[in-house]
Amino acid sequence: MKCKPVQSLQRGLALFEAIAKRREGMTLKELAAVIGCSAPATFHLVGTLVEAGYVQRLDSPARYIVGSKWRQLTESKQQDHFYQVVYEAMRELSKALPHTSVHFSEYIGDSVIVRADAPEDAPGLVREGLNHILPPYASAGSFAHLAFWPEEIRSTYQSRYQFEVYGLNFWGSYDAYASAIQSLRDEGVYFMPNIPDGQLKLALPVFRPGGGIAAALTLHAKASDTQACAHLQQTLKDEALRMGRMITDNLSQ
Repeated sequence: MKCKPVQSLQRGLALFEAIAKRREGMTLKELAAVIGCSAPATFHLVGTLVEAGYVQRLDSPARYIVGSKWRQLTESKQQDHFYQVVYEAMRELSKALPHTSVHFSEYIGDSVIVRADAPEDAPGLVREGLNHILPPYASAGSFAHLAFWPEEIRSTYQSRYQFEVYGLNFWGSYDAYASAIQSLRDEGVYFMPNIPDGQLKLALPVFRPGGGIAAALTLHAKASDTQACAHLQQTLKDEALRMGRMITDNLSQ
């Protein structure tokens, strides 16, 4: 007996296939055009995929990207190796640097998102599945990505999140921001400004073998006094640069 295709399932699969092909995500209007349905009908179909965990909805602006369940099912050995290498580096950093937490962020959809962290009160532990969206410009993770993204991605991100709206209050001027970007490119790491006394926040880009930013690590540390803070700053910088090189080297193996 020949089966009769279920139209709603066909449309759901078509939606998921379209979303999976667009890493930056798709709007509801774009998805409705894919299956030739109204926006309300498409909303219910894609909402079912969201509920099942195969699709994730992002806000500001609203877009749909592949969800955590699908990523878990389809991660390749290369991706598994990438996370293993980075998470091991996070464990080592949290053990080697007392009173320091490490945060791992990636560019997913239209946002830089913290995917995992190594908390300061549990050295050696990496917690996954945080999915915390970082503010543009003012966070170390988004800052590291902005410094090393290809021009096409950076321009798209900056047009979506205009500096005057999202970054000016933090940096004071575009020149100050541009100078900091250049410093990160020159030094390989950067200590974010406007942090309370005794605390440090270091931005560390994570590169693939051969170049190209893959993710970012942010190191949050605390010092007891000004003298200890100066020493800690140098220690953080040295350890971060060493670990950054090690990550890239290990990814090539």
